[in-house]
Amino acid sequence: MNQSPDLAQPSRIEFDHPKRRELNDEVHARPPAQLAAPGDVSFLAVLHGDQTEEAAFTHLLELVRLCGADVPEPGHNHYLITLFRNDEIYPDGIRLKWERHGEFTSVTLIGEGRLEVGFEVTPLSRIDPAWLAGFSGQRIAAAHGLIRERTEAAWEPASIAAQLFKGHAPIGAQIAGGSAEAYSDFRIHTDGFLRFVMVVGEMSPNQCGRMMQRLLELETYRMLALLALPLAKALIPFLNARKKDLAAVTADMAGEGREDERLLGRLVTLEAEVQQRDLESHYRFSAAAAYYEIVLQRTVELRENRVQGTQTFTEFIDRRLAPAMRTCRAVAARQQALADRTARVTQLLSTRVSVKLEAQNQELLQSMNTRARHQLRLQETVEGLSVAAVSYYSVGLIGYAAKGLAGLGWAFKPAYITAAAVPLVVLLVALGLARTRRRLAESDAEHGDA
Repeated sequence: MNQSPDLAQPSRIEFDHPKRRELNDEVHARPPAQLAAPGDVSFLAVLHGDQTEEAAFTHLLELVRLCGADVPEPGHNHYLITLFRNDEIYPDGIRLKWERHGEFTSVTLIGEGRLEVGFEVTPLSRIDPAWLAGFSGQRIAAAHGLIRERTEAAWEPASIAAQLFKGHAPIGAQIAGGSAEAYSDFRIHTDGFLRFVMVVGEMSPNQCGRMMQRLLELETYRMLALLALPLAKALIPFLNARKKDLAAVTADMAGEGREDERLLGRLVTLEAEVQQRDLESHYRFSAAAAYYEIVLQRTVELRENRVQGTQTFTEFIDRRLAPAMRTCRAVAARQQALADRTARVTQLLSTRVSVKLEAQNQELLQSMNTRARHQLRLQETVEGLSVAAVSYYSVGLIGYAAKGLAGLGWAFKPAYITAAAVPLVVLLVALGLARTRRRLAESDAEHGDA
């Protein structure tokens, strides 16, 4: 009896896609850190520019070694590290969350256990300032967050504004379906940081971490989206000027006594300028649209409920960020439309110049054909003279030969021989030239077919 194969034995055939594990891990990338009240958060987003991944990781290692924490393994774009197990201000310790994104690097410091309310002390203040100064790049977003539990003494928006936002009206709402309230004034304070306050009720550490991460991402991607606004404003005068230039060239094209070649040169220069600006701004406008989509997604994920008398995060984004994004989209559309119109006008003028050149070439070909016909007639005339000349010299030679033979006693008179040779020589020369001309024509035809 044949023994059946062990179906439970794992296959040794490696048929996984080489990127399968990397792609699967992508959905688990950059998980939110668990947060609980009381807790403080300090957040930095720095545009890293040309800084390499190795340099960014080396900078992270400097802080880890300075704090005596466990050194992370290289090769990842996010790390969650415990810097201090306990601290004089934060008895439950300080954690660091480090992430590297496409355009920026973010650092989130989480201090736990501080009961006092206020932004005078933050997790960032517990870090060596020299390490912060070692960042390579420009700060695009920075915020401090305060996480506290609901108490009998309610956290009213007016009280938060007076105590924590220096009297500025707060923007906020109930989030996570009413499990917490979140507030911010979206103003950069004297320390260079925005402020977020989150008052939590029945909320798990995972949910609390997700909500705070969405608030910080809301600020980060809001600022990244707005990077396109100064560029859009700077492009408006340029587009207005180039539009007038294009209108002037188009008007000149329709005028009398135009110089198409000169106009084509102006159009090529104009099109090059527009295309150069488009190349310089296309990435920024595309990135702004993508970042704006993320901002809108984060506002939806907050699951807001209105707090009476307070503007929600969604309303703030709609009224403050949406007009800027519409401006960027409008400028990008204008730039693309101007590039398209310039290309069409250039193509139209190029076509007209091509038609003009073809007409000139046709006139030149006709002139060449006329000259060729004249040359052919002249050649035929020369060939006739050539028959007469060759025949004349050939008959002369025959006459000399006949005279020599007469001196030797030949009975025929040289004059008769010379006269009889004339038609025969003329015929032979004419036939020879015709045959030569025919061979040349056949040779030309063969080369033409080849």
